[in-house]
This record gives sequence, structure tokens and C-alpha cells, in this order.
Amino acid sequence: MGFRSDAQLAQACRALCHRVGLANLWTSDGPTPVAIALLNADGGHLSRGERVIFLSAWAFWNSTPNISLADVASSLDAQSTIAVASLMLAVARGAAAIDAWLATIDTPIPR
Repeated sequence: MGFRSDAQLAQACRALCHRVGLANLWTSDGPTPVAIALLNADGGHLSRGERVIFLSAWAFWNSTPNISLADVASSLDAQSTIAVASLMLAVARGAAAIDAWLATIDTPIPR
């Protein structure tokens, strides 16, 4: 189960980051150099919610960051928590479920 390709994975990471206005950190090929630098800075200047979404995207990408489900549940608003959790469920169900998740992911939250 899981992602059909790196392109689908990158699209999902970009969609998560889009929720908090950080979609520019991911391309169809993966994280940008800015995203890599921001990861190396443990989220740097990002707000708590932005950081958790950003690190969640990285967790899907390559399991690099140390982020817990408790971080997700305690740091995000309900809709962002649902976005991360529903992507986890979609990954467990496979590529078609991820496509469905991508089709229904909502717009960014206001900053």
C-alpha cells in the first residue's frame, strides 16, 4: 500500500504544506532547497502550527523529522489535524485513496 510514485507523494506533501501557505516549499519532484534548509533548522521561523504541518510533510516524504502524533493532535486546529490523519488513512489504503484525498483536501487556512 501507499504512494504510487514519488510524484504522488510530492503532491500530497505540497497539499499539506498548502494548508499553511507553504506550498512553495514542495515541487512535483520533492522538497525545494529552501525546504531542506528549513528542515535542517527544525522549522526555523515557522509558527508552531506551520512547523507541525511542515514536519508532517517531511515525515511522509522520508521519515526524517521527529514528530509525534501528540504534536499533531495538540498543535493543530481540527481541520489541519484531520488533513494529516486522513492522509495517513489514505496511505494505508493505497494510491487510489490518496488520489481521493488529494481531490478533497481543502483550501489553505487563513494566516
